Amino acid sequence: MEDTNRLIAEFMGYKVMKENDFLNYNYPKNTNLDNIMIDVAMTYHKSWDWLMPVVEKIEGLAIEKYNPIKVEINGTSTYIKKASEPRFNISRAYSVKSRIQATHKAVVEFIKWYNENK
Repeated sequence: MEDTNRLIAEFMGYKVMKENDFLNYNYPKNTNLDNIMIDVAMTYHKSWDWLMPVVEKIEGLAIEKYNPIKVEINGTSTYIKKASEPRFNISRAYSVKSRIQATHKAVVEFIKWYNENK
C-alpha cells in the first residue's frame, strides 16, 4: 500500500519524504508555515476522507479541451472515463471486497495512465 499511497500523494501535489511516510504540506506563501513537515500516515486505501479529494481532483481534470473526467462508483465497482466517451474506461476496478478498495484501485490505475499520457 505504501507505494500506491505515495503515488496518490504525489498526484495530489504533496512531497513525500523517502525515509518515512511524511507529507510535506505546501502552505500558502507569506505564512510562517511554509514547507512544514507533518507526520501523517497516508490512508488513501482505507479512508474516504483521504480518497474523496483525489476523486474530486480527477473529476476536475480536462484531458482534452472540454472533456472532463467522470468517476462512477457503483457497488463494488469503480470506473473512471472521459465524459464524452462513456464506453471507454480509462481505468476500472471491480470484484473487490468494498467500494473503497475498488475506488482506490481505479484511482491508482488512472494516475498511472495520467502520468504516462500528460
